Amino acid sequence: MSVCIPAYNRPQGLVEGVRSVVAALPREYHDQVEIIITDDSATPTAVHDLLAPWLGHWHYQHNAQRLGMVANWNASLAKAAGEFILLLHDDDYLLPQGITTILATLRKYGSQFDVFLFGVHLVDSHQRCWRRQIPRRQGWLPPAQALRQLLRHSSFVRFPALIWRRSLLDEVGDFDPAYGEATDLYQWLRFFAQKGVYTVPCATAAYTIHDQALTMGMF
Repeated sequence: MSVCIPAYNRPQGLVEGVRSVVAALPREYHDQVEIIITDDSATPTAVHDLLAPWLGHWHYQHNAQRLGMVANWNASLAKAAGEFILLLHDDDYLLPQGITTILATLRKYGSQFDVFLFGVHLVDSHQRCWRRQIPRRQGWLPPAQALRQLLRHSSFVRFPALIWRRSLLDEVGDFDPAYGEATDLYQWLRFFAQKGVYTVPCATAAYTIHDQALTMGMF
């Protein structure tokens, strides 16, 4: 699995996100996960020492010229080589058992399904948990049902809770900046229309809530 972390001017958040991967995964599983960081920040972020103990593949790229939010997401995804992808923003982080839960699920069901949705803890900027958003049941939602859920609930998908097969990007395309504030929603619509989604009632990540979130504002 590729953990892609597109960063922008949140150095401490980036460090916390990387640490949540490195600290949680036993060394014998390092070769099953790669860490890809594309840093759109004004200055490079010091993460090399943090990644030094990582036995698997990792890549850090500081963009000489700022790419912008969506282009930086796509730059990170373009470098991913894993069969599955987790896109982790630099203000979110994985919970202690998050990555092992994800890997166990992919080992068991990865040959059958292409898109997986886990649960998240919704936290504030001080990492205080406000509430938990976790799928109610484990199982596959076919495309029509998955699309209905997504369109009824603007927050049905939180970024770090969704895992998808990398080859799906070849089918539907990268994140499209033409859709502005709904870029992420449009991508999930394309994923779900093709493959549906397999939901897992386990929280694997913390998602930071911000005032005036873009997708919520659009809804």
